[in-house]
Amino acid sequence: MALSEFSIKYHEIMFPGFDLTAPGADSEVVERFDNFAFDEVINHPGLEISDHDRWLAILACLIGCQGIDEYKLTAHAVGNMRLGNDRAYPIRIVSAMLPFIGYPRSLNAIECIRKAAEQMNA
Repeated sequence: MALSEFSIKYHEIMFPGFDLTAPGADSEVVERFDNFAFDEVINHPGLEISDHDRWLAILACLIGCQGIDEYKLTAHAVGNMRLGNDRAYPIRIVSAMLPFIGYPRSLNAIECIRKAAEQMNA
C-alpha cells in the first residue's frame, strides 16, 4: 500500500514539513492512517462538510475523549487555525464543552490553543 497523492497533499497543507517516515514508525500503519484520515474520510461520497467544520469537530472530539496528549491537541489546533479559524473560535468550542469535560480538561485545552496561536504567529 502506498500513500495516495491526495493524502500527501492534504497532509502537507495541514502539517507542513511533518516527517511521515519518522524513525520507529510502522510504515504500513502510517500509510493506512494517512490514506484514511487525509483522503478517504475527506472524499467520502455524500459527506458534505467543510474543512473548517471537520477540523472543529475533530478538535472537539480530541478534547472530549480525554485520551489525547498535549502535543497532539496543539498540533490539531494549529491545523485548525491553518484553515482560517482564529484563536477565539476553538476557545468558544471549549467553553461550550466545559460543563461536560470539567475545568481541568478545559484549561489544558485552552493552553494548547494558546500554544497553537503562538506557533502560528512565530
